[in-house]
Amino acid sequence: QGEDVQELLRRAYLCAQRGELRQALALYDRALARSPRRVDALINRGVVRQRLGQLQLARRDLERAYELGSRDPTLFNALGVLYLRLDQPERARKLLERAGTAEAEVNLALLSWQRGELEEVALHLQRAQRLDPYDPYVHFYWYRWWEQRGDARRALQHLALCRQLAEQRGAQELLRRLPPS
Repeated sequence: QGEDVQELLRRAYLCAQRGELRQALALYDRALARSPRRVDALINRGVVRQRLGQLQLARRDLERAYELGSRDPTLFNALGVLYLRLDQPERARKLLERAGTAEAEVNLALLSWQRGELEEVALHLQRAQRLDPYDPYVHFYWYRWWEQRGDARRALQHLALCRQLAEQRGAQELLRRLPPS
């Protein structure tokens, strides 16, 4: 009853990081019941709902955060990813470009990859790496890039760096995606 909203949000975030999405969702629900205009909670619940495949509920949360005035780059990235999943690539692209973060550049690289725009993929990955050279996802996709091009040496360099950075950041979801070392 007297639960602190900030503590609920902290616990929800940690659950989401560990991949405990249902528990995270329940905690975000409780936080938003106490403080329905918390933009950070709406964004994070929207991201969790996306990860659970609840795309329309995610859209409602993320658009509500936007309506409340948030211009957080995390929101633009989350909306961009959502619109990619809803097969609205142009709308997604505009939001991802607006985000201006390493994560959004990685998502723009993936959009370009889907479209076969390989030069654009490399440009987005370079931008992402400049924005955050320690983002393990940037190195994961460089690994995939060089692997597809048959450059095993560069691929393995990025894979090793990706693994190291993912371990440092506790990115369990990414670590599960990596080939065994």
